[in-house]
Amino acid sequence: TVQHELSHVYQAIAGNKRISTFDGIYTKARTFLGSSDIGLRSIAEVIYFSYCYEQDGFINGLYGELMSKGVPSPRWSDLKDTGFYSDLIRFLNAVEYVSENEAALSDVCRKKFGLNIRKVVENGKIAERRIKEKIGKVLIKIRMDYEGEGVRFLSDTKGNTSPYLE
Repeated sequence: TVQHELSHVYQAIAGNKRISTFDGIYTKARTFLGSSDIGLRSIAEVIYFSYCYEQDGFINGLYGELMSKGVPSPRWSDLKDTGFYSDLIRFLNAVEYVSENEAALSDVCRKKFGLNIRKVVENGKIAERRIKEKIGKVLIKIRMDYEGEGVRFLSDTKGNTSPYLE
């Protein structure tokens, strides 16, 4: 989403540094995200989502999407109606697949990325925990934004509700 990409720009400016899009491992991961080889694609998914700035970009996009839908008390089940959901499920499935097939994927990981498969699995599990924690924080933040920051609902003439800031 646009919000996802803008969060990358903000991170680069706020950190006064270039985001490592030219990092060789990151670039390879992006390249292999479309691979027809499930093992290679799964390793690429885990590596790609292991980068904190990608996690943050997706989380910021999720926040923007849920806010734009006007869901004042979102729940985990509301994630299914977002563009983020398919990416999340793909990532979680990739972590599971790579974890369950470490031995078989070890050579591919070393040859294509120059990485130890164990490190990829470990980073994937760290990323999974971080993403889940951030999703929880987004759900809480949206509730707080609606309740504590002056966001209210008014009915328009068609009976729909629209949030606005006072």
